[in-house]
Amino acid sequence: MSDFDYNIIRYDTIDSTNNEACRLIESGGIEKTTVLISDFQTSGKGAGSNKWESEEGKNLTFTVILKPDIAIEKQFYMNKLLSVALCDFISDNVEDEIVTIKWPNDIYVGNNKIIGILIKNYISDNKIKYSVWGVGININQEVFLSDAPNPISLKQITHKTYDLNVMLQEVMKHILSNYSLLFADRYVYINNLYHENLYKTNCLQKFKIQGSEVIARVMRVNEYGQLEIEYGSKLHQFDFKEIEWVVG
Repeated sequence: MSDFDYNIIRYDTIDSTNNEACRLIESGGIEKTTVLISDFQTSGKGAGSNKWESEEGKNLTFTVILKPDIAIEKQFYMNKLLSVALCDFISDNVEDEIVTIKWPNDIYVGNNKIIGILIKNYISDNKIKYSVWGVGININQEVFLSDAPNPISLKQITHKTYDLNVMLQEVMKHILSNYSLLFADRYVYINNLYHENLYKTNCLQKFKIQGSEVIARVMRVNEYGQLEIEYGSKLHQFDFKEIEWVVG
């Protein structure tokens, strides 16, 4: 299989391409890298219990199913690879804008969210047998109605209208090119790329921790996927949902 060889399955409407990916895996119906894409998801998923707002036919909402068969210890590299690929994709399509990876699963343009990511790994015999990468990219949507604080789309930035099929091909090239680094043992390179693009690195940033606000310096994301920040002259590690960014 070449780096860019994949199946694609299209749906007009579906509950969630991530849900469908899980159903296909559990039925044994996936033999190679597969992309599931829909014009509209009635229950599109965000992180945790959040939903992803997407106007029908305006954005890219899709799921990639991969079969990495790598050690479980490397599972956060799934997040790093995908984040870097999506950051590069957006950077290729905007000029004079700062595009970054906001831990744990967002791509930002400035202080606005343009992409959400949701990853689920299937583990067996201490290996990742399947990795499900759910992606929502704001492309042509101009009005956002949910209470999400800071969404933005490519069209709002560039004032251009995009062909979604062309954009899917572009983003998949980025995703699969980065995915191939995994099998070339380019872990140090992947890690460096991730941290070069990490939102607010080495900057003082306001966070909410157990209901209290602190100002801390963003240091890095460790090998376990924890955010490391420095405050009170100490380094602290936090898992997802243990800490909240205060943006804006």
